[in-house]
Amino acid sequence: MVWDRDYPEKDDFDSETLNPHFQTLRIPLGEEIVSLKENPGHLRIHGRESLTSKFTQAFVARRWQHFHFTAETKVAFQPDTFQQAAGLVNYYNTENWTALQITWHEEKGRILDLTVCDNFAYDQPLQGDEIVVPDEVEYVHMRVDVDAEIYQYSYSFDGEDWHLIPIRFGSHKLSDDYIQGGGFFTGAFVGMQCQDTSGQKLAADFDYFIYKERE
Repeated sequence: MVWDRDYPEKDDFDSETLNPHFQTLRIPLGEEIVSLKENPGHLRIHGRESLTSKFTQAFVARRWQHFHFTAETKVAFQPDTFQQAAGLVNYYNTENWTALQITWHEEKGRILDLTVCDNFAYDQPLQGDEIVVPDEVEYVHMRVDVDAEIYQYSYSFDGEDWHLIPIRFGSHKLSDDYIQGGGFFTGAFVGMQCQDTSGQKLAADFDYFIYKERE
């Protein structure tokens, strides 16, 4: 499609407007929440409510358009409470999503953690094995590989040495047929989110976003 060719697989956030692939939930988000100007070359997202909220979520995402694809981003985030989290999200609605995010652990400090919401049943499959982010690391690279019926997350602290998280998620759980009450035709999305339920509105800086179809 011409529309796809006009917008390359990698968005470096060098423009002052988001490309049309990206969408937000329910309402457009203003400059006070999502900004391409505050830190040029980055998408800065100021934390708002959690992924289960039906009000203002600071979430920018694009649709799953292929059965096999990779989505990747790179984020700088410095939380100081477990109420703050930012990272890569695969999402159907407020009741069905998964997220790989930087957040805070009172004993371990800054960590990467997985959170799952499955028809409002919550799980943290890495509990006890959260991934500690080294103090010297500013940016964390995050990736999801979708292969038809399953998808998995990976992370890297340098953009070269990638580590697969050995937890497989079912793609069907982000579909019209799975969710409670029947489908609402929104489809699955992948994107970037920042939450801060402490009210501090802590910001995360996303350096790029890649969406790439695979054979």
